[in-house]
Amino acid sequence: MPPPKPTKSAFTPDHSLGLVRHVVASALANRGALVSSPLFADVNSNYTYRYNAINSKLKSALQGFCRQFPGAEEVVKEEIAKLSSKASIEGGAARGKKRKAADVSAPNKKARKGTSEVDELAEEELEIKVEVEH
Repeated sequence: MPPPKPTKSAFTPDHSLGLVRHVVASALANRGALVSSPLFADVNSNYTYRYNAINSKLKSALQGFCRQFPGAEEVVKEEIAKLSSKASIEGGAARGKKRKAADVSAPNKKARKGTSEVDELAEEELEIKVEVEH
């Protein structure tokens, strides 16, 4: 028996709003790719200035895009607020250098020294057991 056909529904304003929200969120999340694009290399040699200039133009363009859809006028502000709150929850933007995690698998000098003493004791116990058995 063939599977039932899915019911088809018309594209609603809720679908449009979801699409707009997704486009805005994707564009805002990938601002760094825009800044590093060779297309904008001549904007200014200062990365911070270039980032701010592109960021403001992008926000303006996204707001113009959102005005075309009823109910989506505040989407850009809402998505920026989401990104800001997410960054503050995660401890800020991911621009800084991350510290290397300590390598747990590599033993330090003290652990190696202690290990060799333990190995020697284990060998001595093994020799004693072997002598007792014979």
